[in-house]
Amino acid sequence: MGAMPGRVASLLLVLLLVGPTARADVPGPLELRDAVDADRLRSHLRALTGHDPVTDGDDEVLLRTRNIHHPNHAVAGAWIAARFAAIPGMSVNRELFITPTTDDTFNVVARLVGDDPALPIVVVGAHYDSIASATEGWDEATDPAPGADDDASGVAALLEVARVLAAHPGGTRRTVAFVAFSAEEYGLLGSRYHVASLRELREEVELMLSLDPIGYDPGGSSAVWVVHDERWPEPADRSEALAAAQGGRLTVTTIDADLIGGDARSDHFPFWEAGHPALHIASFPQPPTYHTVGDDLDVVDPAFHFEVTALVTALVAETAELLEPPEDEGGCGAHVAAASAAPGAGWAALLAGLAALGRRRR
Repeated sequence: MGAMPGRVASLLLVLLLVGPTARADVPGPLELRDAVDADRLRSHLRALTGHDPVTDGDDEVLLRTRNIHHPNHAVAGAWIAARFAAIPGMSVNRELFITPTTDDTFNVVARLVGDDPALPIVVVGAHYDSIASATEGWDEATDPAPGADDDASGVAALLEVARVLAAHPGGTRRTVAFVAFSAEEYGLLGSRYHVASLRELREEVELMLSLDPIGYDPGGSSAVWVVHDERWPEPADRSEALAAAQGGRLTVTTIDADLIGGDARSDHFPFWEAGHPALHIASFPQPPTYHTVGDDLDVVDPAFHFEVTALVTALVAETAELLEPPEDEGGCGAHVAAASAAPGAGWAALLAGLAALGRRRR
C-alpha cells in the first residue's frame, strides 16, 4: 500500500500528457480520405461513359449516352440502382416522374437510415443524365453524349461516398439520402420533383450537397468551388476546414451565390427555393468540351476527382454525425486496437503508462 501514492502520481501524469480520450471508433477526416477508393471511382466513370459495359438483363451494354431521350438512359439508371443496392444497409427506390417529352424518367434514391429518423436528413445529389447540345448537329435520340465530367464525375462520387458511409459499423445519427437525379439538363426536373416529394412527406433537410461537376481540374489548380446561399454560409466554411484537415492538395473557394449571378443551374437550386440549406460543389470554369461529345474520360483528372470525393465524404460524415459502434461490435480488444491506431489517441498512451507502472512494481 505504501507504493500507491507514487503510482497514482504517475497515472495522473500520463492522463495530463495524453489529454481527453479520443473517439477512436469514429473516423476523422484523414481516415475518411484513406477510405475512399480511387480505383472504384475510375471504374464507375468507365461504366457511366461507355468504356466498360454495364449489365442490362441478360445483355451487356455500352452507355454511349445517358440522355433522357435515348434508351441508354434507363439502362444507366438501372445500373446505378443496382450499384446502390449492392451496398449493405442501403434501401433503394426509383422516383418516377413525367417530363414534357418523356413519360418514363426516374430519379434513383438510396437511403442510409440514421439512428434518429426524426432528425432533418442529409441529401447528396448528382445528375446522371447527359447532353451534348453544344456539338453542331447533335441528335439527342441517337448521338453520343458521354458526359464524363458533367456529371458522371458526380454520380461516381455519389456511389463511393455511399459505400464509405455505409461501411461505418456505428452508422449515422441522421438519415442520408443519395439521389441520382434525372433530367437536370432539361430544367432541373428531377430535383424539382424530389423536393416536391420531400415537401409532401414533410421531411426537413439539414443540408443538401449537389456534386456537379467535380472531375475537371482547370489549369491543374486543384481548386473546387463551394457555392452557398447567403442564408447558410456555415457549411461552406466547414468544407474549407475539412479540406485543410485532410491534408491533400485540394483547395476550397467558398463563394456567396449572389456574387456569381445566383447560381440557379444545378440541382441544389430547387432546395434553396424550398428553404433548404444546400451547397453547390463544382470545379470552375467548365472545360472546352462542356456539353459536347468530347466530354469523355480524359477530361476527368483522377487525382482531383479523388480529392473532391474525399472532401464530400468528410462533409457528409460530419453533417450526418457518425456514431461509435456498440460495444458488442468488436469488444474491448477492438476498441483498444482502434485507439492505438488513431493518431494521438488517449487510450493507447494510457495503456502504455499502466504497463510501465506494472514493470516498475516487479
